[in-house]
Amino acid sequence: MADPTFRNYTPQQAASYAAHRWEYELDIYKEVLAYHTSHGGALGTVLDVGCGTGSATRRLAGYFARAAG
Repeated sequence: MADPTFRNYTPQQAASYAAHRWEYELDIYKEVLAYHTSHGGALGTVLDVGCGTGSATRRLAGYFARAAG
């Protein structure tokens, strides 16, 4: 039985996945940040629970002092 995580992928498989993985629209990040800051949210740390490949975590990280996914 193959390991269901990304650990068993070759570099070529990982590159192919990354090349074909769709990204979220930039408006979704603007919406998240607008909601967060309008409700008193500080921009110290963002925690992306259930981050999967971490693409959203990487995008949000630029707006926060620290990011974890």
